[in-house]
Amino acid sequence: MAGRTCRASISRVLGLSWGFRSEDAVVEAARPLLAAFTVEHKWPVSIATLAVDAMRIRATTLQDSPFAIDRERINRRVPLLGSALGRAYLAYCSETERESIVALLRNSQRPIDRPAGDPTYLTALVRGIRRAGYAATPPIANDPIAGLAVPVRRGSRVFACLTMRYPRRAMIEAEAVRHYLLPLQQAARAIAAAADYAGADGFGGGNKATDRLMQNNRPPPKSSAAPVCAANDGNGASAVTRAR
Repeated sequence: MAGRTCRASISRVLGLSWGFRSEDAVVEAARPLLAAFTVEHKWPVSIATLAVDAMRIRATTLQDSPFAIDRERINRRVPLLGSALGRAYLAYCSETERESIVALLRNSQRPIDRPAGDPTYLTALVRGIRRAGYAATPPIANDPIAGLAVPVRRGSRVFACLTMRYPRRAMIEAEAVRHYLLPLQQAARAIAAAADYAGADGFGGGNKATDRLMQNNRPPPKSSAAPVCAANDGNGASAVTRAR
């Protein structure tokens, strides 16, 4: 009995270590690709990984974007059901993992986690996100910022999620999707390819696999949408204008 318990404990420790190494490798692979996205499209993007019952921001280009739209700090935790990042993770992770996460959220005392107790709502949420190909920030009172999020994955395993943030008054969701969803999805695939090339745990490595992924991840097309920036009206108030 003691031997079996010891082996099970070692297995759990190795599993956790494997997960951390995978996530770290994906985050490191993502950094130059996040920077390239912001250089091309101006908007800030972030990558986050699962942190038990929330998503943790691991890297961001907020400091490199001309649009300082919010203060998305490194290591900040964002709720799973109350963020585009968390919703994307829940929609694309395996059913077994989703069930485990939802069980945690059901025991949460945070008001934002209450929808975890509604299976019908969760089923519709997951189906809608997978059908659309992205997750969006839900309407939140007094939150002027919205986001689009997509997963970085291999098969049914989600290693991280990417999000692009923008002011709700700058453009409606449909406009953000039209101009930026494809480049964001291409960036996610490119990150998976880079992690694969680096031999990150869970990606398998191998030149043939990497070549196939890279062929599907050419540089994102330049968006035809003019970026939005804030302009002062001379009276201390700022208005959102289109950058030329």
